[in-house]
Order: sequence, then structure tokens, then C-alpha cells
Amino acid sequence: MAPNPPTIGRLAPSPTGAQHLGNARTYLVAWMLTRCNQGKLYLRVEDLDTPRTKAGAESLLLEDLRWLGLTWDRMEEVDATAVSGQSDQAREIFWGKSLRERGYVLQSERLARYQTILETLREKEVIYPCTCTRSEIEQSASAPHEPTPGEGSSTLMPHPVDGPVYPGTCSYRTACDAERLDAQGLKYAWRFRFSSIAALPSGATEIDRETLRMTWWDDFLGKQSLAPIQSLGDFVVARNYGPPAYQLAVVVDDHDMGINQVVRGADLVSSTYRQLALYGSMGWAPPRWFHAPLVVGPDGRRLAKRHGDTRLCTLRDEGYSNRLILGFLANSLGWIDRPEEIDLGELESMLRQDRTLLDRIPKDPVQVLLPRPA
Repeated sequence: MAPNPPTIGRLAPSPTGAQHLGNARTYLVAWMLTRCNQGKLYLRVEDLDTPRTKAGAESLLLEDLRWLGLTWDRMEEVDATAVSGQSDQAREIFWGKSLRERGYVLQSERLARYQTILETLREKEVIYPCTCTRSEIEQSASAPHEPTPGEGSSTLMPHPVDGPVYPGTCSYRTACDAERLDAQGLKYAWRFRFSSIAALPSGATEIDRETLRMTWWDDFLGKQSLAPIQSLGDFVVARNYGPPAYQLAVVVDDHDMGINQVVRGADLVSSTYRQLALYGSMGWAPPRWFHAPLVVGPDGRRLAKRHGDTRLCTLRDEGYSNRLILGFLANSLGWIDRPEEIDLGELESMLRQDRTLLDRIPKDPVQVLLPRPA
């Protein structure tokens, strides 16, 4: 039996705002799972959401990670098949201009690479142009509709997983219809056609050929299963008037970076179905998945501004030590019995010696209530 390949994970913060306790907890899990497996951990800054990107946020998130001790491995230009043996210019287009200098990936420098994959999806006819507005989708999703195969006798849309389910209004179109829309000067989104997964070969994702229910395994949550057409709907991968969508960019990046273990928050479980469909359409092997429970406020909702200032930069300025933050996070993960100061190296040593500690992570969302600094 061939040995398991080394773990290659990633930290993928977004500079749309400061990093908070919830981000830190997930990063800590990703860091530990990689280091305890003697793997590599790369950094990618997901800066495609230009309108929401805050000035100076990239430098701040790097400072936050370093303050916690969550170092990453310098990433070189991976010898990907797509650029192997090609010119420095071709490699620069593939990875971006500053990879050699920074040692980590910036999504904003990979637009040409995303466009290449988008063209491939067009050629495969698994995406189509959609001119529906958000309000049109919301109105359609709230209206009664005829039941679709696998839905049973209900005349209401199934409960949406993460927002209104796209009803397929523009799914009659083909990729070639984009030329006519471009000639008319219309804005449109490229949507992935979930029905196309029926033709995908069997692999890490099980697909019921009749209902198109997808089933996959999460290393933390276990078996996951859902019928994406009814519960998610065809999803946006790009627009003709802006950068590619999150779903496309992260799949391309994780594939190109050789990522084989993705650790992220449980709020992104539904995204996995979309990303698995993209992996399958491109003929790429997907990574393993580990969706960690979220940090929530007293109201049980995901940590946000309404719960007070839990930004790492603020906690640092208020006098909290990184050892205390790590201690409270480790306690919330079940790794130590009391929320007390601990060094990251000490914590890593504990988990290396007793791997069962990784199994103690609670399944439910948690609150991390910090005392006032001394």
C-alpha cells in the first residue's frame, strides 16, 4: 500500500476586515492539523472582493497571524503541469507577479488563470449566462412552483441552505448565447449547471444518477448528503463585469497550490457541494475537508460586530497576550482543561504526543468569553 501523501493545507484570510476570534480558532485548527502531520501550510490572501477590501487589511492580517505564532511555509512556484518548462512570463501570469517576493498567493494577481479555467468550463457547456437580478431570484424563490423529481409532493421551494435557490430561469441558454448578450451590452453572470454532474464519473463524491443527490465525507462532520439542484440551485462562478466568484477562484487556487486538506468554518459546508462539482467538471481530485464549528455570540449567531469587538488587533492593543488568546481557543477546542495561558509550541507538542486530543473538538458552535486583561 502506498504511503499517504504529505498534508498540504492552507490559511486563506480575506482582507475585507480585521481577523477576529472566530477566524483565529479555525486558523489554529488548520495549523495544528498540518503541523501534527509534518505537512506544509501555505498562505493565500483572498482579495477578489475589491469593494469590501479594507486599506491596510492585508498587512494587518499578516501581523495577526504572526502575533499568534501561526507561521506559514513560503510557497515557491509549484511545478504545475500547466506551466512546467514554460517561460518566466508564463509562470508569472499563472501565479502572479509577487509570489517570488511575498512567498504567498494573492488572488487578485491570478485573474488570467481564472479566465483560462472559465473558458474551459464554457467549452464543456457546464456554465451558462444568466441575466436574472437578485430581486427577480428572490421573488421567484418565494413563489409556489411545481414539484421537481425527488422533491415529493410539496408545492413550496425546499428550505434553502444559504439563501434563495436559483430557479433555473436562464438555464435554457448555452454558453454561446453570451456572444449575443455581449453584443447587446448586457450584464450577466456565469452560472454552473448542476444537472451536468450526472455525467461525472464516480470518485470522492457519490452522485445518485436519478436524484443527483451528492454525498461526500467530511473529516470532522462525517457523511454529508444533499440534492444541490433543489437545495442550492445553479450557482455563480463569474460575471462579465467583474472578477470571478469565490467558488471558482478557491477551487482553481487549491488545485494549483496542491492543497489536499481544506480546514474552514462550518458555515461553508454548502459551498463544498459547489466546489466538488467544479472539481469533477475539471477532472481534478478534490482535497479532504474539515469544517470546524463556529465561534458564536450569546445569541447563538456567528460572531459579528454586534457581539462586541473581538478583533485580534483590538485584543492585542487592550493588553491581551497571544498566550492567553491561544489558551482560551485551545480550551474551547477541548485541548486543555482550563482557559489559561499556553505557548503554541507547548500546545503543538501536546497534540503530537496525544493525537486523540484532536478528536475532542466539540461538534457544536461555541462561545469564547475572555476575561478582562490584568
